[in-house]
Amino acid sequence: MQFDSFANFVAMGGYGFYIWAVYGLSMVVLIANIVVPRRTMKRIQFEQQAFIARENLAEKKIDSGEEK
Repeated sequence: MQFDSFANFVAMGGYGFYIWAVYGLSMVVLIANIVVPRRTMKRIQFEQQAFIARENLAEKKIDSGEEK
């Protein structure tokens, strides 16, 4: 399909709004599929590091004879 101008290409025969909306929504979903798991992984790693730090602190207190 050939278009006479860029405006006709964007208009897509009167269906441009729907076509470009679908492209935009698809890009949002693809980006979310990359960003959300990365943020979740970083949060889980942070929580695991905090848990390990608390465990190490508790072990040091027990070894030194300090208890709550």
